[in-house]
Amino acid sequence: MQKTIFITGGHVTPAIAVIEEIRKRKLPWRIVFVGRKNALEGEKTVSPEYSEITGMGIPFLSLVAGRITRTVTPFIFLSWLKIPFGFFQAFWYVALYRPKLVISFGGYVAVPMAIAAAVFRIPVVTHEQTLRLGLANRIISIFAKKVFYSFVTGLPVRQALFHPPANPTFKIPKDKPILYITGGSTGAVSLNERLHPLLKDMRHTWCIIHQLGQQSHREELGDTYVTAPYFSTTDVAWIYKHADLVIARAGANTVWELAALGKIALLVPLPWSAAEEQRKNAQWLAAKGSAVVLEQRDATAERLKQIIDEMIKNKSQRLAAAKELSAHMPRDGAKRMVDEIATMVAA
Repeated sequence: MQKTIFITGGHVTPAIAVIEEIRKRKLPWRIVFVGRKNALEGEKTVSPEYSEITGMGIPFLSLVAGRITRTVTPFIFLSWLKIPFGFFQAFWYVALYRPKLVISFGGYVAVPMAIAAAVFRIPVVTHEQTLRLGLANRIISIFAKKVFYSFVTGLPVRQALFHPPANPTFKIPKDKPILYITGGSTGAVSLNERLHPLLKDMRHTWCIIHQLGQQSHREELGDTYVTAPYFSTTDVAWIYKHADLVIARAGANTVWELAALGKIALLVPLPWSAAEEQRKNAQWLAAKGSAVVLEQRDATAERLKQIIDEMIKNKSQRLAAAKELSAHMPRDGAKRMVDEIATMVAA
């Protein structure tokens, strides 16, 4: 008889890496993902996790969870009203499916699931990507049997990133250096706006691959400027292999991938990330010598252009640091995590 395993949380990339490891081992588990169906509050666009998880043929249960935000938005009161409804849904899902284990990847969606599982005496494990526990994982850790830290066990990374295809699914000239701009799974509107004045000139000397997210306007700038709301894992693997420079936010997953793949990067941390976690992630990578950190308030078009030029001028030194770091980054985080989980499920 198959055992049902719930996977939940806001960080879908390591979750997918763990799912891939479970499938690789052909473990007799029925995986059900519980998460947010919509990308952003107040938006009807489906979330990247919904698209990717359902694309893998995994059942997806939508949880309309609310969160306590540190900033005031037009949706803050609606978000607060969602909190009790999210707990009701979580208890209903746990009671209905009676999972053997709940695997959390942090975020506000995972909190009601972890608490509901604990009430039903179902074990919970959670994974923390950042250097310190975020608010959601601090709550979840109260109920968790195990807490996995990326900087101890390694971040579960999609193995496809280490095996890029010969060619991407999009067309791009190969006679210029490649600049990859990414804001994570939902894009980075403010970062895109700051870079926009540079793109028309830069496209003459760079091939620019720009992951825009759902919220940004796409502009036609010729065949040296490739855009998409987000790219597939196989395309990202190709992009990482061939990119000469990456401009990105500093989410834990992005920083870990940059480190593991030996890339040099200009990082613009999200200024209002919880507990300044993006700034700390960026500073960690910069201390290794492979990245430069630029605060968003200082990220004018002129300053961005200046730093890009400086990084390319000193590329060999930074690339050497990046390759040295890559050699010491664990790549088996998913394997280590599933080893522990399998023992718990078998108990």
